[in-house]
Amino acid sequence: MRYVPLEDEAARAMPELASWTVAEKTISREFRLRNFAVIADFIRDVIEASERLNHHPELDIRYPNAVLVRMSTHVVGGLSNADVTLATEIESIAQRY
Repeated sequence: MRYVPLEDEAARAMPELASWTVAEKTISREFRLRNFAVIADFIRDVIEASERLNHHPELDIRYPNAVLVRMSTHVVGGLSNADVTLATEIESIAQRY
């Protein structure tokens, strides 16, 4: 994948990231899920998408029943098209839960 850098301001304006927080060259979103077992399934699906796209977020399981997803693209030193692609995929995954 060719990484195309994005400035925070451009990322904030993207409809794909409307539910995400853009700050300091990262995007993040907390997903609230029904229970710990559902969190495990959600994370498994996020990992599968991450492997397929070769772009990997930080995943932080939080009490109660939440997962914080945070990402940026290290090779560009901030946000890129890869973050938007994976965030869009994660939004689709979350719809199943």
